[in-house]
Amino acid sequence: QTQSNGAVLCGIDSVTVPPGGVVVRVYWRGGGPAPVCEGYNQANATIGPNAVRKTTAGSVTSWEIRLPGGEFFMPNNPVFEVHTSDPAQLAKAEAMVASFHWGPSAPSYEGLCSQSPAGSPAG
Repeated sequence: QTQSNGAVLCGIDSVTVPPGGVVVRVYWRGGGPAPVCEGYNQANATIGPNAVRKTTAGSVTSWEIRLPGGEFFMPNNPVFEVHTSDPAQLAKAEAMVASFHWGPSAPSYEGLCSQSPAGSPAG
């Protein structure tokens, strides 16, 4: 870790997963500058009740779920990052992501960005 101007900057984590194993990291970027709407509201997948931004790079699959009224890449969006090369473990992790839902006290960007409920750009 490095500290700069009152902020803690963390280095890149190294994840080692044994054959048949899985590591699931759930994180979000808290704080930072005020969110700016840039039109990043197009989901590329749906898991459970959530329109998500899914990315895959080798044995790492991640799903970003946007806050209500927000866009992808904004602060406070939860990201589920799964490290595994085992299809059964990936399916279990995906089921965990599918079970995610926003509770009544969840933060919200409602009214900040214009978007349709299905995750497509409004208009």
